[in-house]
Amino acid sequence: MRSRRPWQRSTFCDRVLVAHDYVPGYPTDLRSRAMVTRDAAGPYGDFEGRAARVVARATGLHTFIQDDNRSPRTPDLRMEDLGRIVGVGEVVTTTDGARAQQLRAFSNGELEFERKELRGTWWVTVTPLARRVGLERTLVDAFSKLEARGDHTRVSPLHPELFPEIAELALLGLTEISCNPTPQDGPGKIHGLPEGIGGPVAIDWDGCAAWISEFLRSDRCRGKVEKLQGAGESHLYVGVTGADPWPVHQALEILGSEVPLPAPDLPDGLTHLWIDDAEFPSCRRPREAARRRPRSCPVADMSSAR
Repeated sequence: MRSRRPWQRSTFCDRVLVAHDYVPGYPTDLRSRAMVTRDAAGPYGDFEGRAARVVARATGLHTFIQDDNRSPRTPDLRMEDLGRIVGVGEVVTTTDGARAQQLRAFSNGELEFERKELRGTWWVTVTPLARRVGLERTLVDAFSKLEARGDHTRVSPLHPELFPEIAELALLGLTEISCNPTPQDGPGKIHGLPEGIGGPVAIDWDGCAAWISEFLRSDRCRGKVEKLQGAGESHLYVGVTGADPWPVHQALEILGSEVPLPAPDLPDGLTHLWIDDAEFPSCRRPREAARRRPRSCPVADMSSAR
């Protein structure tokens, strides 16, 4: 089994260029500063900016981030070659509302607590369905009882049923609890962690392909594709999140440049599909994984854009 946890909110820190400052490989950002700041504060950072840089680096086209929310029909990206528009693109994440809110709380430090009632250091996984209102008090009450009995030295995420307090927390969506019983120099600490994902080591290519086909015909995707109709090249840049199946994340872990996926059945009007991991930023070595082929499924991430 393998598993992954999301990093703290990824941020896209790059040059914001105006038209006359164009540098090959860097996108030109036409959004306002306020809009860029707002996007960067989201649960996945400025993913639109990330997508634009990947497309610019991988295709060699002058890529503009052009959707400033003034018109609902303006595509997120515009690609030009020597001043001629050759395509447009839309950026979408498979965001699950509950998980996005939970990740925002995690990145803002709302799941980190210090309390004088505790002596040890505790870790707890807070699932997206857990109720965060009153969370600190709930955890402190349970952990202080365990410490008072000395049971905190025996707490294991593998056997939550051994202690009634741990079993009750699991019913509230608080799981994988562990403790370092070494007393702190000061108040004890609780570290809340977002829920990770995991599964078999072997890559399930068929499972990944099935998810791609299903997502491309989802309501979330349909509106994006409609905005691309009539363009020469129409690119859809999809950011997968922890709400998506394990085979999709496993497929994005490959180190080779070719993706042995069945050719995706793209909706009419869509010529290029990009798949990126929005929630689990890659730390792989640089690789050239993008291919500008019509009806293709390139996998592009920041490691291929450095």
